[in-house]
Amino acid sequence: MCEIKKLTIIMVLLITIVLSANLINAIGISNIEPEKITLLPGQNANFSLEVFAPSDSDILCKPGINESFQFAVEFNDAEITIKADKSYVFNGKVSFPAQEKISPGNYQSHTCISCTPIIGEATGSTVRHNLCTPILNIEVPGKIEESQKSNFLILVIVIIIILVLIALSIFFLYRKRKLK
Repeated sequence: MCEIKKLTIIMVLLITIVLSANLINAIGISNIEPEKITLLPGQNANFSLEVFAPSDSDILCKPGINESFQFAVEFNDAEITIKADKSYVFNGKVSFPAQEKISPGNYQSHTCISCTPIIGEATGSTVRHNLCTPILNIEVPGKIEESQKSNFLILVIVIIIILVLIALSIFFLYRKRKLK
């Protein structure tokens, strides 16, 4: 009975060591900075996320985004090799095309980084890791059209007041000359 307990403890320790080794050598990805981006039509904003290579191999990584996302997203690099135990910051730009009709609200899309370990002269298949955890949060403020309408209304009122003042000035100047 005592040998079974020892054997069980040894097995648990071995499993823990194997799982720990796999976690240590995992590919990592940071959260997107900034966490939330506010865009109006015609604007764009920059964001970044960092990818960490495992300690045992170089990796080849390619950034991407959900294809059905309403906003245009570009990354600074199409594909990059990250050395073992190093990291790389992918910089991206999200754009709200001026001609797009996107309703006010909050929009989210997973940012995916697809990475493949680079293994020297090995043959056979390789595993491509798709990391789609970080979420790109875009906020389109509400009442965009109302603020544009109120600005237009203020402009029209100011123009009318200026025209009335000019007309009154001309009228009084004309009247004053007639009285002389």
